[in-house]
Amino acid sequence: IGLWAIVSMKLHTLTILPSVKQGGRLCVSGPYRVIRHPMYTAVLLLLLGLLINNYSYIGLIVFVVVLVDLLVKMNVEEKILLAHY
Repeated sequence: IGLWAIVSMKLHTLTILPSVKQGGRLCVSGPYRVIRHPMYTAVLLLLLGLLINNYSYIGLIVFVVVLVDLLVKMNVEEKILLAHY
């Protein structure tokens, strides 16, 4: 899912921080047709698989921290994209 999302979005438009690049377009192809945040989904599925495969309290804490971080990032990104598009 993550690689498909990267290919659909084009590598040069990827950023770590949620922002709109100059001249950027909203991606609505590939997995973005179905999933609002496919890269975040891919990260969470990978971490969940690792957690299930090798459960530990540290792994659970890492998963929860990443989940909360991505939820906050999604909310910020949604506001930015709604204002721009």
